[in-house]
Amino acid sequence: GGCLAFTLLLFGLAMAMAAALGGFETRQLSTGPINLTSLPIISPDSQRAVYADAAGLWSVPLHGGAPVPLMTLLPGRQLFGAAQITPDGARVVYVADQDTLGKPELYSVPIAGGPNVRISKDLVLGGHVLDFGLSLLSGQVYYHADAVTNNTVELWRVQAAGGPSVRVNRTLPATNYD
Repeated sequence: GGCLAFTLLLFGLAMAMAAALGGFETRQLSTGPINLTSLPIISPDSQRAVYADAAGLWSVPLHGGAPVPLMTLLPGRQLFGAAQITPDGARVVYVADQDTLGKPELYSVPIAGGPNVRISKDLVLGGHVLDFGLSLLSGQVYYHADAVTNNTVELWRVQAAGGPSVRVNRTLPATNYD
């Protein structure tokens, strides 16, 4: 059967929860309060949920089992926006300043846990990944970044498991966001 993941606010704290569709079984997924900017998401096969909290990014089996850390946030680091699960359910893609404080980059990790990999191209000094989206048909990740020239945001494409990034748009003139 299917599951519904939801956030329960209890005494001012948000907890990741799951409920079986067509039944009354409800279980807590998170071990503590979660990040409200990244609500729990369910894998396409309805086997796992992914959520974020102050400690990092987690994956948990929907039908029982302990949360598995996908990414641990170092002090002062953060996730930028919500993580997404690839259409095949194999990987979780997210933006974080995981390697360099204040430099948001694009990462991918197996949904059941394992090593994560930076999938955005090397960024120019001052460059960062702004946002991303997943192709439902190809499983490729499209992202906006000022990767080559600071303040020139371009559209890039990369495989969710990693590999070379390909510029999608034609070369653009520099823009100033200051």
